[in-house]
Amino acid sequence: MNIIRGIFGKFLTGKSTSSQSTPKSYNDGRIDLANVTESVAQLSDLARDYSGYVRQAVVNRCAALALPELLPIIVSRLNDWVPEVRHAAQDATMVMIQGLPPAPLLAILPAIQHLHISGRTEHAQWIESFERNLIGRIDVEQILAATRGADIKVARACFHLLTKYRLRNLEDLPRLMMEAANDIVMAVDGARFIRELPAETQRANYSLAFKSHFGSVRTIAIRALLAVEDGSNMALAEAGLVDAQTPVRHLAAAFMRSKNVDVRQFYRDVLARQELGLSAKVAQVALASLAAMRNGADIALVKTYVTHPQLSVRKAALTAWIKMSPSEKDEVALAALMDGSESVRRFAFVAVRKHGAFIPFATVRARLTGLSDVAQLLLFAKDRGWDGLESIVEAALFDLSNVDRKRQLQTALLDWTGGNEHRYGIPNASQQAFLTSPATEQVYQDLLGGHDSSMKWLRSALSF
Repeated sequence: MNIIRGIFGKFLTGKSTSSQSTPKSYNDGRIDLANVTESVAQLSDLARDYSGYVRQAVVNRCAALALPELLPIIVSRLNDWVPEVRHAAQDATMVMIQGLPPAPLLAILPAIQHLHISGRTEHAQWIESFERNLIGRIDVEQILAATRGADIKVARACFHLLTKYRLRNLEDLPRLMMEAANDIVMAVDGARFIRELPAETQRANYSLAFKSHFGSVRTIAIRALLAVEDGSNMALAEAGLVDAQTPVRHLAAAFMRSKNVDVRQFYRDVLARQELGLSAKVAQVALASLAAMRNGADIALVKTYVTHPQLSVRKAALTAWIKMSPSEKDEVALAALMDGSESVRRFAFVAVRKHGAFIPFATVRARLTGLSDVAQLLLFAKDRGWDGLESIVEAALFDLSNVDRKRQLQTALLDWTGGNEHRYGIPNASQQAFLTSPATEQVYQDLLGGHDSSMKWLRSALSF
C-alpha cells in the first residue's frame, strides 16, 4: 500500500509525499468509519474510495458482518487495481459463501464469471475454485431452477455451470434448455451443446431444437439434421422452406436443390393451395420467396393475393409484386391506396416515396378524405404547396369533431405556415376562391386560434 499512499498523498496535499499528515488523517477517518459502520449505503460508498487502505477495510468489515446484502460490495472489489484489495476480496468471498443461502450466491455468479474478461490479472484459477465451492453447497436442482428464473444473467451463468461441470445427465441438458429458454443466448448455447452428446441421441435433440421459437436455434438444428442422411429429411426440408427465418429457408432450399427439387415450383404449389386454408405466415413466406426469385411468370399468381382476407398477406403480396415488376409500380400503389385497411394503404405512400410510383394527387385526396384517413392524407399532402393547404382545409371541413383528428390537422397547418410550400407557385382561381371562402376562414380560426403569428403569416400568404 505504500505506493498508493505515496501517489495520493502528493495529489491531496499538493506537497511532497514526505509530509503526509493530511492524507493519513483522511484515510484513518475513513478506515475508522469502515470498521464500525453497519450501513450498506456507507460501505458501498467507501468501497469506491480512492484509497486502497479504505477499500480493504470495507472488504474486511463486510466479511465480518457476513450479511447477504454486503456480498455484492465484496464482489465489486474482486478486480480491484490494488492486489492486496483483490486478494482480500477473494478470501472474503470464499468465507461468505459458507454461511449464505443459495439465492444471494447465485445472484453474484454473473459478476464472478465476468472476471474471465477482466484485464488486471488472471482470474481463471480462482473462478474455478469459487465455482466448485459453490456447487458443493447448492443442490443441482436449485441451479437448474435458476436457469428458468426471470434474471437472464443469472440463468445464463447457471447454465454455464451445468454444462461446464456436467451437473446433469448430458442428454437431458439440451431438452432442459429448450424448455426453459426464455433467453436466446441460453437457447443457442443449448442447441450447440447437442454436438457433444452421443451420436445416437443427437437427432432427437436437434428435432426438439427445430421446434424452438428462436430462428437462430432452428438454423443450428436444421443444418445438423440435413447433414445426415435420413428418411425424414425431405419432410424436414419442406418445413424449412416455409420457415420465417431466412437462413433456415436457405439451408432447406440448398438441400432440396441437391435432390433436384424445383424450389420455385414448391412455392407456387404452396400458394396454389389458397383455398385449402393456407396460413397467413406461410403465405407471406411463399410470396417473399417467389419475389426473391424474380420470375415474371409468377406475377399473376402473386397478384391473386392482393385481395387476400388477411391484411398481412395483402401487404406481402404488394411488396412481392413491386419487387418482381418495378414497371408496374403505379398499379401497385393504386391497389394499395384502394385497400380497405389503413395499414395496407400506407404501402401506397411507400411505393410513391421509395419506389417512385405515381398516383394523381386528386385521386389520393378524394380517396383518403372520404375515408377520413387523415394521417395518410397529410403524408401525401406534405410539401404539396397550395394543394397541401387545400387538403388540410377539406379534411377539416369533412370532420373536425374528433380531438385527435383536429390535433393532426392543426399540426399540419402550423407546419404549412412555417414552411415555404407556397413560395414558388400561385393557386389557381378555383383554389383561391376556396381558400378565402367564409367556411375556410372558420377552419383557420378553429385550427390556429391562439397562434397569432401563424394566423398573421397565413393571411399574408393568402393576399393574392
